[in-house]
Amino acid sequence: MFLRLKNLMNKLHVYPNNNLSNKADKTSLSSYAQKSDLKTTIIEKQFKDTIAVPSGTAYSLSTFKIPYTVPSGYNVLAICRAWVDDRSSNVKNAYLSGTESERTITVEVSNLNGVEKNAVAYVNILFIKS
Repeated sequence: MFLRLKNLMNKLHVYPNNNLSNKADKTSLSSYAQKSDLKTTIIEKQFKDTIAVPSGTAYSLSTFKIPYTVPSGYNVLAICRAWVDDRSSNVKNAYLSGTESERTITVEVSNLNGVEKNAVAYVNILFIKS
């Protein structure tokens, strides 16, 4: 969504008084978000950790905790993506957990074939400037 907004802002033309023959000068664009504003208002960071998925029955769930940090001057907005690099596992759920001093993301991983394996779990989080 924000990428589309950024592309729209690059193409935006403002016309004073709905007069299509006269483009507005750059001073009339000051109330609109600039491209540089969009790059710093919301940022995305990726966190990862190696996990050991235990053996079990097919589609069994295992829970793992991945530590994360909040960049200075930002607040957490949302988890936007969570996945594992192993094709025979997938992420069923990911949510923020822990405390202010020990921030973690809880990731529930489904073992699709029941075989023990090591994998890397990745989580991308969006942060908004406070």
